[in-house]
Amino acid sequence: MSDEVEAFLSSLPEEVERIARALRGRIREIVPEAVEKRHGGWKILGYSRDGSMKTSICAIAPHSKHVNLQLFRGAGLEDPLGLLEGTGKTARHVKLRSVEDVARPGVGRLIERAAEAAGDG
Repeated sequence: MSDEVEAFLSSLPEEVERIARALRGRIREIVPEAVEKRHGGWKILGYSRDGSMKTSICAIAPHSKHVNLQLFRGAGLEDPLGLLEGTGKTARHVKLRSVEDVARPGVGRLIERAAEAAGDG
């Protein structure tokens, strides 16, 4: 983990930090080859195939009391458990309010599907 990522995670409220670290671990487990990048202006950790926005997979977006798993192509993903929220043209998110939420059925599958959808851009 880079110093920049560690500093970002350490700056979060305690429970939000735990959720973000659990989600980071889950993303790294499912898509170990993903490039992790801190996007300071957006206050997120982004994951992509090659470090570019064109091949974006997902992002960790912390809030004051929860963490959103942002899925950049979420509107086109199959979501049989109805976890996705949002009304944007392409992006959707899953709200994670506890570390246990990170392990919910369907979260890992959404990350897998997002990685597949990112393809080569």
